[in-house]
Amino acid sequence: SGLSYSGVALRSVAKSFKEMHSKYPQAFRYLIFYAITRNGAGTFLSIYSTYFTVQMKLSGFEIIMISICVLLVGAPAGVVFAKLTRKFSLKKLWYMTLGLWIVAVTLTPFLAYKEGDFVSAILLGGCVFAVALSWYYSVGYPAFAALIPYGHSMEYTGLYDLFGHASSWISPLIYT
Repeated sequence: SGLSYSGVALRSVAKSFKEMHSKYPQAFRYLIFYAITRNGAGTFLSIYSTYFTVQMKLSGFEIIMISICVLLVGAPAGVVFAKLTRKFSLKKLWYMTLGLWIVAVTLTPFLAYKEGDFVSAILLGGCVFAVALSWYYSVGYPAFAALIPYGHSMEYTGLYDLFGHASSWISPLIYT
């Protein structure tokens, strides 16, 4: 009917969005929550390097070592999280993950603040936040997938990805 590919795509997205809003309100609310928070956890990675450089006066090498620790601890933490899914519901795992973030963010100014204190920086920034990041990204999509109906997984997964990427400007706006 004379519509371009982008016009057809935008209509399809709008239709899916309206359907999710009216028929599956929990999935819709989760999608909005995800759009707002998705990049906040990722922004941590850029903020912590500034915090460690400016506040704690750590060297570039020490910050690289903390980043390597995040990778080395984060990968096994994802495996632990997978094993926890057999014992706990996604809702409980979300609460555990959010609780870990709250504790880690609250403790940071009290435990990792002294200039040159590489040990507290690597323990908190490299280990605790590695687990928090790994768990945050591990619980995200499975929790959303549990809310979407059978037969709509591809359609709503597309919305999930779209909202995650379309909101990527929010974190830099807030944190910088």
